[in-house]
Amino acid sequence: MAKINTINRLLRYLKGELSAEEACEVEKWADESKENERELVALAKVYHLGHLARNYSKKEVDEAWEKVSRRAGGAKKHRVKARPHRWLVWSMAAAILMLVCVNVHLMLNDGPAPVQEGYLTLTSVKGSHVVYTLPDSTKVTLNRNSTLEFPVAFNSAERRVRLTGEGFFEVAKDPSRPFIVETDKDINIRVLGTVFNLQSYASDDVVQVALIEGSVEVSKDNGSDFSYLMHPSEKFTCNTSTGEMSVENMVEVNGNEWMFGRIVFSDTPLKEVARQLTNHFDTKVTVADEKLSTIRFSGSFDNHGLEQVLSYIEQVCGIKAEQASEGVVLKR
Repeated sequence: MAKINTINRLLRYLKGELSAEEACEVEKWADESKENERELVALAKVYHLGHLARNYSKKEVDEAWEKVSRRAGGAKKHRVKARPHRWLVWSMAAAILMLVCVNVHLMLNDGPAPVQEGYLTLTSVKGSHVVYTLPDSTKVTLNRNSTLEFPVAFNSAERRVRLTGEGFFEVAKDPSRPFIVETDKDINIRVLGTVFNLQSYASDDVVQVALIEGSVEVSKDNGSDFSYLMHPSEKFTCNTSTGEMSVENMVEVNGNEWMFGRIVFSDTPLKEVARQLTNHFDTKVTVADEKLSTIRFSGSFDNHGLEQVLSYIEQVCGIKAEQASEGVVLKR
């Protein structure tokens, strides 16, 4: 009975249902031994994998089960009369999905960090994106080749996550606990409840925020370097290498076109076009001549391949896209 009570309390901790005092008791319990710490983190993994598993249809789970069964020697799917605990069902479904490598990986960071600093990592794989709901009901859509780190539970005064790549956030409102997105370029986004797109790839010097609704505060070094309060339909861009920053009103674009397989350029400088194509297709695209960087391009592409997009850019801009060892180079 004590074991069941412990699991129930840990689940309530992960869901953020405990009071501050009760949450402190759980964290103190986890600090008492490595075994306790491992139990909490393992349960956190099961809990969050359960959230992920619910994003898939019954058909997808059934197909995954059949693949795993064949690998295990042809075992057949069978009915279970007794209904297991919900968290155990989540664990089983998640394990099936993970074994067949569907669309996304959810893993624990390595290292002996204490539970209070323990984070889970959600990773989208090449060629796909994933939709996930965090414990506070914030909905996140990760673009391909992106990762989101988030704590095992939101039990502090802030809801702090870390993004590498690109993600579209629909943040659940909670005035008492601001939602903060960190990037590896020391630029943070702070919100209470809003909808925005954030792009910050590790291989790119540019951080770009497109605000759909609500308000967002963009800052660097916790505001000591700069701080800007964005308004809806604005796009904020910062080149962390040169320090150049700009704010523009979005026209004919929302910043989340990638979620629907679209790429949209509206009077966009060719250098920015090359950067966006690099991130979208995971193929390096560069501009050979700095003077070409100022050429502006407009165009909308629905589920087109890179070759088709480049062919259209060649015709419109009067340039040549050449294959090189490091990728594609746009030349005169």
